[in-house]
Amino acid sequence: MTPEISCVVIGGMTVSEAVTANDDGTFTVFINDSLSPSGKVKAYKHAVEHIRHEDFRSALQADQIEAERHKIKGGQDEGIL
Repeated sequence: MTPEISCVVIGGMTVSEAVTANDDGTFTVFINDSLSPSGKVKAYKHAVEHIRHEDFRSALQADQIEAERHKIKGGQDEGIL
């Protein structure tokens, strides 16, 4: 089952995207408004991958999770920013 995901495009972010797991089991994806339209789509897809892989339940640190996500994609950095 796919969880409910809300998306908010906001300014002032220093990263491409951020995700929060909400108390009600839903997720909110925050997208950096300075990204190009295609960059916003890539950032959203990246965030959804974290949700799909249940990274929020992982004992790994965020940088370790990111390394795993890039390893799964063949080690290529998507160059979102």
